[in-house]
Amino acid sequence: VMSSVPRPSFKEAGVKSWLKQFAHEHELSWREDDVGNVLIGYYPNVSSEAVLLQGHIDMVTERTPDSTHDFDRDPLRLHYDGDRWLTAEQTT
Repeated sequence: VMSSVPRPSFKEAGVKSWLKQFAHEHELSWREDDVGNVLIGYYPNVSSEAVLLQGHIDMVTERTPDSTHDFDRDPLRLHYDGDRWLTAEQTT
């Protein structure tokens, strides 16, 4: 999963590779533009309505004072509260 790839701002090479490999494995088209955005497309047929999802691939690297998490090396440890929130342990 994408949360296993460290991706602080300005250090997105690993997650870009992960996204491109994901696209390839799922037979999706992809391209990287001149400023580094990775665009992944799915085109089932021309009569379908378009859906666009957008998101940042980098992340804010803030952690709790008691955390030893290294955002350059460590994957996120995710926690689901069982109701509605998915969070990363010991991050803010």
